[in-house]
Parts: sequence; C-alpha cells; structure tokens
Amino acid sequence: NQSGEQSYTLKSSAASFSISNIADYNVWAKKVILEMVTTNGNIDKLALEYNHNNKWESAAYTVLSKTATSVKVQATVIPATGYSFRAKYLNSTSSVVTCTTESENQIDNSGFESWTNSTVKIPKKLIISYGNFTQNVYYPWSSENTKWWDVNSKATLPSQITPSNENYKAFPTVSYTASGRNGKAAQIMAIAVNNANTSGTSLSNAIAGELFIGSYSGNTTGHSFTTRPSKMQFYYKYTPKGGGSDTFEAYIELRNGASVIGYGTLTKTATSAAPISNWALGEITVNYTNTNLKATAIYVRFKSSTASKPPYNINTSVTIPAGSKNCHGGSILLVDDLSLVY
Repeated sequence: NQSGEQSYTLKSSAASFSISNIADYNVWAKKVILEMVTTNGNIDKLALEYNHNNKWESAAYTVLSKTATSVKVQATVIPATGYSFRAKYLNSTSSVVTCTTESENQIDNSGFESWTNSTVKIPKKLIISYGNFTQNVYYPWSSENTKWWDVNSKATLPSQITPSNENYKAFPTVSYTASGRNGKAAQIMAIAVNNANTSGTSLSNAIAGELFIGSYSGNTTGHSFTTRPSKMQFYYKYTPKGGGSDTFEAYIELRNGASVIGYGTLTKTATSAAPISNWALGEITVNYTNTNLKATAIYVRFKSSTASKPPYNINTSVTIPAGSKNCHGGSILLVDDLSLVY
C-alpha cells in the first residue's frame, strides 16, 4: 500500500458586473433611472457611485426592482448638472456612463406681469356716419414675437355692431388687475355678447374666458419645452356670477410632438354667496402616461367656467385697466404666480 498527500488551490473567479447605458428619457431634473447587472456575483453586493463635483461618492438611490442578476435603481440628483455613474462590487468598479440632468425650466410671464394693451376698431353696422367703435384688448405678452400665452377675447369681439350699447356687444374675456399678489394678475371671465344686446337684455349665451399657451385660432400645440415637471402650482381667486355656483378649470399637458406624455387637471367650484375671495394655492400633479419619451412642448389652459352655458349677470360692473365698465359678465377667475415644481 502506498499513501501520499496532495494539495489543491481553489481559485474563485472575479464577479462579472456592469452598469447599463442611460436612456435619455430616464434622465429627469431630480432623478436618474439606471440598471446594474451581475452574471455570477451576489446582487446584494452591488452599489452605485456617482461623480458630479470631481469626486466619486456613494449615490443616494432607491431600488425600483431587483432580480438575482439585476437591480434597477432611481438615483437622487440635482437639476442641470453633469453626472458620471459607475457600479461598484466590493473593491472593483465598472466602466462609467454619463448624463446631464434636466433643468427646472419655467413658463414665460408666469407671474402675469407683462401685458400689451391695444384697441381694436369694431365697425358700426349699417350707419357709417357713427364711425367706428374701439374696444380695449389685453394680451399677456410684452412682444408678440416672443409670446407664450394668448386669450380667446376675439370670440367676444364681433366684426360689426350696431351703434348703441357697445360694451354689451363687444367685450374682452381676459384682462388683468393691478391687485395681484405681487403686482398684476390675469383676470378671466365669461362674456355674453350679441348685436341685439342692450344694457338690460342679453340675447346670447356667455362664452367662458380662456387664457392658454398657444395662439388663438392657430397654434394649439403649446410652446416648445424640453423638461418634465412633476407639478404645476398657481394662486387664484374666484367670484361666481349668475346667483348660483360655477366651476373653473386649470389644465396642464406635456407633449412629445403630437403625443401627450403627461397631463393634469384641477377644477374648483364656488358659489356667488361664498366666493373664493382670498388668494388660494392651486396644485396639479402631472400624470405621466408615457415615461419613455422626452418633452418637446407644454400646454396650459385656464378656463373661467366649465359649464356649456356659463352663468352671468346682466349689466354687471367690471374693472379692467381701462376703468370700470358694465357688461353682461360671468364668473371672474384671477390667476397669479404660476410655477412648475420638479
């Protein structure tokens, strides 16, 4: 019999691991979504590091999903910043992937401080000797070449009227007040106009006032916009007319080309007896229905009434920048200090 001893050295192979390339739609203002993978290692030993200030450090993140070989995480980041990411396994690190986070972009003239005051000539029908009637129109921009917002006042400014009771036949739906939170605020209301109207009679339904991003009877695709907010906030007051209740609507939409990728709506109801007289905060959460597309445009709309036939008062006094005027006017919605939250 022979006996002997043999020795063996067991070598463990290094774990193979990597970090995925970052899809552009997974890069937001305050979060980045990415995935780390290992084929033969312990998934629980994978960690995430980032560098955005010339120093590698552990990244703050939450786990979105995990399997035995992969983990998808959401890293917490700061806006408008370049980041490098890498996976770490024990003392080894992976190759690096990079991205730049979205900015916290805001909507132009969101405080509604910039307005253009103009007049439109509305010809007197049939009786030329009376000349033209001029009505004030208010647009929420300082220059039409750079405008974001528009109004539907043209819907209540007929091309011709008879030569009496002019305010009851042509009146703007949108103007502004100097009594905003920090200056001016948008004033949106329903207006009933008809060529046969008098100060005591209205022969038409009111048209709800609308303030929106785009162009009246033109561009309804909003304005170019490349970031994705999580919420829209604004301040409002609301004074219903017609003796009962009324409801206003605020709406936001994010688009990629013709596709809606996110939206949100807020409606508020008040009564003539209990108006919302103090500035209240409105907040809309944006519901993203497609997170695999970046934003290319934004659309926002404020509507003074959601009713198909908005209520209004006959011969009611309204203060516009031109002074106190009488018209057949509906509920008044004041909007100020809009902001996007990321």
